[in-house]
Amino acid sequence: MESSIRPLPVLIAAVVCLLALAAVLAPPSAGTSARFVRLRPALMEAALARGDVAAFVAWEPHCARAVLSGTARMLAASKDIWPSHPCCVLAARQELLESRPGLASALRRIHERATAYMNEHPDEAVDIFAASTGMDREAVQAAMDNIAFRTEPDRTGMTTYMQAIRDAGLVPSETDPATAVSRLVPKQQDVDAPTGPITLRVGWLEGDIHQAAFLVAKEKGYFADEGITVEEVVFENGVKEMDGFAAADIDAGYLGAAPLLLKGTVAQVPVVVLAGVNEEGSCIAVRTDGPITDVTDLAGRDIAVPGFGTVQHVLALRALEAAGVAVEGES
Repeated sequence: MESSIRPLPVLIAAVVCLLALAAVLAPPSAGTSARFVRLRPALMEAALARGDVAAFVAWEPHCARAVLSGTARMLAASKDIWPSHPCCVLAARQELLESRPGLASALRRIHERATAYMNEHPDEAVDIFAASTGMDREAVQAAMDNIAFRTEPDRTGMTTYMQAIRDAGLVPSETDPATAVSRLVPKQQDVDAPTGPITLRVGWLEGDIHQAAFLVAKEKGYFADEGITVEEVVFENGVKEMDGFAAADIDAGYLGAAPLLLKGTVAQVPVVVLAGVNEEGSCIAVRTDGPITDVTDLAGRDIAVPGFGTVQHVLALRALEAAGVAVEGES
């Protein structure tokens, strides 16, 4: 007669699966404060699926990709947290701009041309980004629908960022937000002066669709039109990119406004903002099959963010504060 006892490996596998599921579905076991953990956006979907974190806050297209795969659903889009919030900016090293008087104007022209092209030809912009990054076109298209591409820097919104990172204790308490923003985001005059030939090391964030204008400008030859050769440098998050500016490893870059303001203030990294890049385009994502239905449900749970002082970190702080959820130590 065939034995009714299951083989031991099968039983062990079943127990492991049940324990993993219980970890995700069970209510928080201790504490009422949410906790931030740092994680690269490219790794967030897998961490959410495993139950390593209860939620993640990422830039597009990581949100759209996780939703389309069935792993996640959006608990809140960033436009729900802060409508029309500024996100990324184009910046450059101040010393370089001073030594090349026409360079700031040239970089703004390139960025404005690329942004206009994207807004006029959104389907081709999707194709360029998908081809350049290897990301799924459907996810890129869905992500594009959550972003508004703008080139005027939002100084009022950036002042709000400065207030948030000051209140979070990331910059000295005596920092005046408006003064800090006026120093890092000056009003600039266009200068008609030759810029090239010149080779620029340009940074941007890993798989960040907000910064699609950079890839479009490369593809359409807008840098070449200004006599500029580009060396592309990819960073994990905006805080890391500001470290690249500080070390003079890059000359210009696309990155979040919040980390630029943070490092530009605390570490006095000598950069200035040349243009705005986009509004909105991030989200808080949770497991599709999980119990979290409201931001208040994040109390006592781990939330992945790209880094402390990033746009996504500030958005998460804003959402949690509005929901009355405290935040404990960060790891």
